[in-house]
Amino acid sequence: MKKIGVEPTLCALVLSAIVLGLFAGAVPGAWAEDALPSDVATADAEEFLGIWLLKMDFMGRDIEFYLRVVDVDGQLGATLDSQQQPEAQSVAGIALTDEGLTFAYQMSFGGGG
Repeated sequence: MKKIGVEPTLCALVLSAIVLGLFAGAVPGAWAEDALPSDVATADAEEFLGIWLLKMDFMGRDIEFYLRVVDVDGQLGATLDSQQQPEAQSVAGIALTDEGLTFAYQMSFGGGG
């Protein structure tokens, strides 16, 4: 796992965006997906490249997510997976703000939708 020097407040913003996405809705996750290019140039957000381990308590259960932030032909892309959802799902909505990156994501819970 790659460690990068990013302020903890930026990490909190990334995690907050993921948590918000958890409650945005549910879509079935049938297979692993590749990262899709976003509107954010990789050169503008190189410090976010790598694998981020996100830990959270969800309804009394510890859950770990792996957010993989990658370069896709010069644009930022990302996938998210976990032990409970090992098939990587692409994160389609990535935006660069003054505070850092935000991610819009709809997560599947148990494949039901």
